[in-house]
Amino acid sequence: MQTPKARETHLWYVKPSEVNCESLLKQYVDILSPCERENVLRMQGEELRKGALLARALVRTTIARYQTNSHIDPRSLKFIGKKNDDWDPPPLHFNISHTSSLVASGVTINSQIGIDVEGKH
Repeated sequence: MQTPKARETHLWYVKPSEVNCESLLKQYVDILSPCERENVLRMQGEELRKGALLARALVRTTIARYQTNSHIDPRSLKFIGKKNDDWDPPPLHFNISHTSSLVASGVTINSQIGIDVEGKH
């Protein structure tokens, strides 16, 4: 996948209500870092756990797609804040936001990004 061009943002999203396959959710748990896994599994409530799991999995699988020089395993990614530390310059930046009905991530190159998702009221 081509990285975003200057002043370009790539948006990715998933609807938690459409992800119901237990084996897929298990695969997502398996790609998390030990710290991420602990944080997700510690959350109270199935909906909160699922949203947090999908958010972290979306970031890891999305960022891994942008590696053009070689295949990168989403499990191997290391992050510093909202920047991927495994990336050669220019830096790839991302942000993520989620509600019970939507998980969204934005990806840019060379500039920070903010994204905010809000539920319907």
